Amino acid sequence: MAKRGRPKKKVEKKVEVETKVDEVQEKEPEVVEKAEVIEPEVQPKPKPKPPPEPKKEDNHPREKLLRYDEVGKIFGITESCVNLWVQNSHLVSVNVGGMRMITNSSVLTCPFKRFG
Repeated sequence: MAKRGRPKKKVEKKVEVETKVDEVQEKEPEVVEKAEVIEPEVQPKPKPKPPPEPKKEDNHPREKLLRYDEVGKIFGITESCVNLWVQNSHLVSVNVGGMRMITNSSVLTCPFKRFG
């Protein structure tokens, strides 16, 4: 059970704070010499290198282009083998309307010539 009786009064203690205004005002202001402002050196951004120009391998705009199956018939190989030759840079292919075509010049200069 809680004790009954008068509740104790809270006693607030007041503390007087002495301000030392006189001491602050008596101090002379410090003299600060003007300092030189040194700005950081701004280095110019390097210009981006232009993209490398595509290799010119006699890719005339009107050069004859061959499908993978046509190249396979020329060499006597499958379309998947033609795809491997393209991936290993033995043949050059270009994208025409969403379809990969092989240039005739790359067929003529292919290191695996099997035709006469």
